[in-house]
Amino acid sequence: MFIADTLEGLKTAQTVGVHSILMMNDPDEARRLAMHNPSGGIVSLHELPDFIRLVTAENSIPPGAIRFSSSGPTRI
Repeated sequence: MFIADTLEGLKTAQTVGVHSILMMNDPDEARRLAMHNPSGGIVSLHELPDFIRLVTAENSIPPGAIRFSSSGPTRI
């Protein structure tokens, strides 16, 4: 994972093949940068441990399980 708060940072993460995490310091800038499809986003470094726990938990779901999200249930 690569934390970025600029377009150059997001592009660098994509170039090296890692997941970009948008650090949303400024709401207007964050809206613009979100259009470049970061893997996720945080508004404070205090959120980083929770974000890492979430990513870890989502990636430890057994095959065939059903994941629930805002778009509805999805079989994995």
